Amino acid sequence: VHIPIDDVEWLERDVVGFVRVTSPIEVGLDETTSDAGRVRFVMLILGPQRPEQPRWHAEMGEAAAALLQDEAVVGAAYSAETPDEVLAAIENCLRQVRLMPHTTCPTQSGIRKR
Repeated sequence: VHIPIDDVEWLERDVVGFVRVTSPIEVGLDETTSDAGRVRFVMLILGPQRPEQPRWHAEMGEAAAALLQDEAVVGAAYSAETPDEVLAAIENCLRQVRLMPHTTCPTQSGIRKR
């Protein structure tokens, strides 16, 4: 998967596109894998600049990359005949995700303060 991301001033809202190509294409990455720089999926994420949330689009890309690590989502992306089939696999994956709150281990000084 190749996920180009950019903030652009000429858009008013976010735009996301997901494309599956018939044969792997070269995207110009210098990777050490056997199919160096060749991908079957491209997800383009564009949106307006957000000074208050400068990492917004990068986080969208990270979330997409994480979703595309799930075997069911990847399988659906390869075999889907309609966009709804891919979306259903993503929704199913998200239903199964359990979010754990960020926690920290208490320190000895923190315990003494209690």
